[in-house]
Amino acid sequence: MSLRVLQDSPVLKPLTRVGKRLDVDVVLFGSVATRALLFEAAGAPAKNLFELAEHVADIDVGHTGPPSLNPKFAQAIIEEMPLAPWFRWSIVDREGLAALDSLGKYNVAVPLRQFRIGTQRLFDPVEKDELLERALRGDLDLLPNPRFEESPRASFDSESSAVLIYVDAAIDVLQAYSRRMPTVPHGGPGKSSPATELVATGVRRLKEMTEPQRTIALRRTWYRFAGTALRVSPSVWRRAVEFFGLEPLVELLDQTDYSASQFTEARVVPIVSTYLGSGEYRMPPMIFGEDASRDWNLAFKWALEKTSELSPGDGFLEPVVLAPGNEVIGGQLGITVRKGASASSKPMGSYKQEFFHVSLPLPVMRSNVSPASLTAVVVGHGPDGSSILPAFASVSTAMAWPFDRYSNEASHGGRCTVRISLPEMRMDIQTVDVFLIKGEF
Repeated sequence: MSLRVLQDSPVLKPLTRVGKRLDVDVVLFGSVATRALLFEAAGAPAKNLFELAEHVADIDVGHTGPPSLNPKFAQAIIEEMPLAPWFRWSIVDREGLAALDSLGKYNVAVPLRQFRIGTQRLFDPVEKDELLERALRGDLDLLPNPRFEESPRASFDSESSAVLIYVDAAIDVLQAYSRRMPTVPHGGPGKSSPATELVATGVRRLKEMTEPQRTIALRRTWYRFAGTALRVSPSVWRRAVEFFGLEPLVELLDQTDYSASQFTEARVVPIVSTYLGSGEYRMPPMIFGEDASRDWNLAFKWALEKTSELSPGDGFLEPVVLAPGNEVIGGQLGITVRKGASASSKPMGSYKQEFFHVSLPLPVMRSNVSPASLTAVVVGHGPDGSSILPAFASVSTAMAWPFDRYSNEASHGGRCTVRISLPEMRMDIQTVDVFLIKGEF
């Protein structure tokens, strides 16, 4: 069945029920909409939301109601979609959709990312099919716009952001290849020009900005850079940086507090966490990883034993143990947690959410593990003791270069992203340990 409306997808169909409950039209857009259409066009439609919203991806969804409807809309999503708390939802109302549309005449365009899927059909199916067929052949457009500098966003954004969206769309195509390999050139999808020129233009714009707009722009750029880089292995990301001419952007970010070159280093653990304001994040953006020889089952046992030292009202009477068939295969200990109210986490209906994402190396012997068999446990430590934090945890594995069938990266990307959703970050927590758990699948 061709995907034309939300109703056509078993994964997205619950959003149709949300619209009916509240008597509004619903619109899915952004990267999740692109991947849903692209995977369907490749003959390998997504089986669940985890396949559409991996790593640090938000789910962008809009509705035709007023802003006052947003809390009810979010609550309806939770009630209609039991897996909703595992994901970060970006909800816009009719005013927000109108604002996005008004920016269209200024944007550097990535046509593959302009599709919307709604409760009603929102695109020409012939044009859609042609664009997706071209994308699956590796032919993706990036369209410069001389009016960008007139955009209201030009004071805190740059053309570089559009290039990163373009690179992310090219990775979507690589992901479609990994689901169903077509006959394509080994150079991969996308075009180096005009990406290289737009990066240079964007970097000049970022350098010319004044404060506080420059800091805002760099922070937004780094977040998009990180979200794209974490989707692929370090070696694939090196290919992307070189091919799309991202080196000037990497150099600029490295000169600030937003390091970018370390995404290609195997021992570095990138962390994407909530923004607290004044240049501070809940957790440090980059830390060094653990010793590869660490006994993770023993480290997990020690962490759980600490939780039993709490009083019965706060912890566990007996140490928690893993169920049979589960084992700890990796993790990161002692991640520093900064106090402060979140400036970037919004409640999902009546449910408060705060997300953080940790990129961990996969053990060499476990690199081809299925992400469906992975989860995580988070142990928080504070002055009054330790406890297991209530969390929704999902894991996405980084993608390898899909054309190198006989290389060391033939079946894996060597890393994974652990996405953790907490009801809220307790202010008494000083550090957290994240343990990567493999179960039977």
